[in-house]
Amino acid sequence: MPAQDSNNDHLLIFIPQKEFGLKMSRLIALSYHDVVLYYEDIALLQDGAWLNDTCIEFFMEYLERTELAARTKNIKDNDYGNFNTSVVKFTKKLTPFLLRPAIAFLIYSIKDPQYLSSALPPKIFTADIIIFPINDNQDPLKAGGGTHWSLVVYVRPLKKFFYYDSASNFNAGPAQATIKSIADVLNIQGYEIIPMKTPQQDNDCGVYVIAIIDHIFHQILQYSISDKTSGETVADSELERLMEFSTGDITLPKDMRRRVRAIIDSLRE
Repeated sequence: MPAQDSNNDHLLIFIPQKEFGLKMSRLIALSYHDVVLYYEDIALLQDGAWLNDTCIEFFMEYLERTELAARTKNIKDNDYGNFNTSVVKFTKKLTPFLLRPAIAFLIYSIKDPQYLSSALPPKIFTADIIIFPINDNQDPLKAGGGTHWSLVVYVRPLKKFFYYDSASNFNAGPAQATIKSIADVLNIQGYEIIPMKTPQQDNDCGVYVIAIIDHIFHQILQYSISDKTSGETVADSELERLMEFSTGDITLPKDMRRRVRAIIDSLRE
């Protein structure tokens, strides 16, 4: 067993000694709703490793199954006094939809809207905010390809796609192609792509993607709840501000890796 260090303390407890020598990397470490994590996936949460789509999908699944579900239950269970129908609709509009990496890649790869429509999650056609990762792999026959992750957030009321790339505009081409495919599938006309100021990195693009997802996701949820007593429509400028952040607003890569390892650790107990 590798020597333990402070940065990977949660990772090592996932690897029972008895499982060494049994092709451990392909053993299932955790089955969580629609995501199956193998030990080889968890190994990518070590510092310096590149995250794959399964790691990113797991974090999105966790946010959706825990914090988004808890927020929805909180709205249903609590009495907000003068909470009226218009406010309930307003709150629902700020619910983010987390589009999984594999589905985003499917949309990019198969561009026939009629062929795809029945296979896509229904929420994609009604959600006001859609968050989806982009990979630079452009070959649908090459599973696990690509070397860089970036992120796009579509805000339907603004008809704008906000693009985040931690390596300048390295993924601009794949991002534009995926956005065009999604716009065709959703019949979005006259949309705008907005490149956003994003912290830059050397080897942590996937970690930055989940850190940005985490920040924007919570910005949206917190805004919905904090403004629950207001029945006013959200101004365009307010929606755009939700998409902005500085380097200090997001979790650092080492801390983000440690947090995801801790989440997996808690789910395996």
